Amino acid sequence: MWDLFLFDMKIKDLKNQFETELENSFSKNELQFLFPIFMEEILLISQDDLRFKDFEWVAGSKEKWESSISELKKGIPYQYVLGSTVFYGMKIKVNENTLIPRPETEELLDFISKDGMGIPGSIADFGCGSGCISLALKKIFPPSIVHAYDISSAALEIANQNSTDANLPVEFAILDLLNHENLNKTFDLIVSNPPYVRELEKKEMSNGVLDFEPHLALFVKDTDALIFYAALERIGQQCLNENGTMYFEINQYLAMETKSLFGNKGWETELIRDMSGNWRFLKVWK
Repeated sequence: MWDLFLFDMKIKDLKNQFETELENSFSKNELQFLFPIFMEEILLISQDDLRFKDFEWVAGSKEKWESSISELKKGIPYQYVLGSTVFYGMKIKVNENTLIPRPETEELLDFISKDGMGIPGSIADFGCGSGCISLALKKIFPPSIVHAYDISSAALEIANQNSTDANLPVEFAILDLLNHENLNKTFDLIVSNPPYVRELEKKEMSNGVLDFEPHLALFVKDTDALIFYAALERIGQQCLNENGTMYFEINQYLAMETKSLFGNKGWETELIRDMSGNWRFLKVWK
């Protein structure tokens, strides 16, 4: 069908074709959202420029457009199709080795930025993935030294690219959160969005997440769901400076259990709700 297109065509015709090709995969509202994003990313036509009636395929753009439609039909998340997403005002590269950043995580960063803690001298992001949190923290606190850790070398490769592209220097290193004996640094602020989704919760998740996002960064065993928070508690005891603070994204269904894990070890804690009213974040300090 795409072969019927001429070299020159009208944007309204391309939009109609986009919606027709994908009408069985997305709702009308989703297609209205996606079309301008793909126009800008692939054809370099901004949303403001969509008022123009005509455009031309540039070298390689028609092939990229067609392959993107094909991948969207397979259920691949649009962020992976494009290879990037926008997070905290930054363009962040993502691929199958990194989670797609969520709006809730942007909320977490807003809470941190408004916490009135002053400028931390040193910050750590454990389980950094694409580097979205650590880069946002560097953006919020430019003078701070930000360290970011992940067990996946493939994720760290993407994180390094994002750091370079954003011109936000972060020190990345491989680290197994469950085996951190060689971590000999201290921090004023520790932030983490570790794996916290139980296997039993998979039934609540979309196929796009289950089929394409890295399970290593998402899931924990039902029988040991707080394993990473227990590790973060130990890291806090070892590495958090006096008057330091820790912020975590948490499983809403295990909010009280996560709070108690830290409270029983002598930490002060505060649960914070997300935009949907769920217990999504935990602030921890001594």
